[in-house]
Amino acid sequence: MKKELGALVLAGLVGMPNIAHASTTFIPQITGVVEELDETPEYLPLSDLDNVREWKLSLTMSDEFEGDTLDPDKWYDYHPFWVGRSPSSFHSENVRVEDGKLVLSSTYETDLTPTMIAANTRSGSDDFHTYAASAVVSKNKTGYGYYEVMTRTAPIGISSSFWFRDPLVAKREIDVYEQVGRPESSNKLQADGSSLHANTHRFDTGTNVSTPFQLETGIDLTAEYHVYGLEWDEHFIRMYFNGLLMWEQPNDEQEIYEPLYAIFDMETALFDINVHPEEDKFYTYITEDGEERFTGDFHIEYFRVWRSDVPQDTTPQEIEITNAPHPLKTVEIGYGSPAMDTIDTIWDDVVAITDFHDKSDNVIASAQMKVLWDEEFLYIYTHIVDEEVYLADYISTQSDCTELYINATNERGNDSYIDTDYCVKIFTDGTIVATDNTPAETEGVAIITDDGYITIYKIPHTYYEAVDGTVIGFDMQINDASEEAGGRHSILGWNDTTNNAWRSLDTVGELVFIK
Repeated sequence: MKKELGALVLAGLVGMPNIAHASTTFIPQITGVVEELDETPEYLPLSDLDNVREWKLSLTMSDEFEGDTLDPDKWYDYHPFWVGRSPSSFHSENVRVEDGKLVLSSTYETDLTPTMIAANTRSGSDDFHTYAASAVVSKNKTGYGYYEVMTRTAPIGISSSFWFRDPLVAKREIDVYEQVGRPESSNKLQADGSSLHANTHRFDTGTNVSTPFQLETGIDLTAEYHVYGLEWDEHFIRMYFNGLLMWEQPNDEQEIYEPLYAIFDMETALFDINVHPEEDKFYTYITEDGEERFTGDFHIEYFRVWRSDVPQDTTPQEIEITNAPHPLKTVEIGYGSPAMDTIDTIWDDVVAITDFHDKSDNVIASAQMKVLWDEEFLYIYTHIVDEEVYLADYISTQSDCTELYINATNERGNDSYIDTDYCVKIFTDGTIVATDNTPAETEGVAIITDDGYITIYKIPHTYYEAVDGTVIGFDMQINDASEEAGGRHSILGWNDTTNNAWRSLDTVGELVFIK
């Protein structure tokens, strides 16, 4: 259980007028109010538990969300300057406080809500529909200090974000994070909810000048609560993940010297996302810990703000956390030469690979895979158990198919395919679709079974020498489609968790040839 805030020991008037930045000035922490500060706080920033900067907790700004409702002296339950990013719009009724947490929710609406109608009227459009999102904005603007939140991202294709902005005076923005727990379509964010995107913006030059940063945490940020910190000062803006410095920027680049509003919100269409979650992605489920959880809920455990009279360390700091390496599975494969015109009995003695994972949060099919090699070819047998074998009117990943990835040299660190990388798909009617670098002698068959279908690949060792101990990069993806969905509705994967293997093979696993 969270402890009560420490006793109030200091109150100071900080309602100074906005002034032009100079090296000898300090912006007001809160404009127009008396800020109450606790000089001996029970809580300290996770990145400064030794209290080097002698932090004082702002009781005026901080909130542990221990009540039954949102504190009206601290927060708006809507965005006073914005209706939302279409097609979503901000709905006050989707903001609540429960169980010691602030909860922002996004829901799927089949009919236009009064808020959507008002947003469309205001904008003179019909852009707002379907997604009732939410926002909470601080009533006080705030400036230099340390900000920390503990939050859990919603496992849905709508953003969960914590940021600061004043669109009217400062015309600046600090995005501590913008996350999408399950992006439906994105070349920028990982499909498994592990991407943490941060940024700063200035809008006073007539264009949006931004400084984007992205951390690939390797962690599903929707699964647990994590701590995010912002140290905002005259000299540096520093951002922290679970107490570790992940990014810093000299403040003279963006000149964020004036107070901003603190904001939590949820939005559709962030970054390059142009596919939004269908109605069936919004549901309530029970977690392993027995918690009843709605996929559209973004949880905030606390919002804490500290001030300091101790000058910020102006020495560039060492970054403490960088992109996590992608998980790497390695499997040893045996020697054998199966026939391609039948389901060869040689496969009966091969150990099946079954550790496929859900890449789309809606998997119905299951799969097992077996792999063999000889001096000339690599053979991959995949059996998919699927109630409906679906082939669309046109050949694409919108049909049932298996999708093989080969990183022949096992070289990593490339943003795109190199000359020895390729992808081969086999559809349920036996059609083969392959990328340009695929060896010309590649073969494949598809066999419909009582419980689904089987595909078998025969791939020549064109780009490597196949001997005992050879290691190549390898992955398999299962695209599951249905007539009701009108195309692909879910994806199974073996190693890649990002759903980005179609453009870079850094995230594939490994095969080790054993004879």
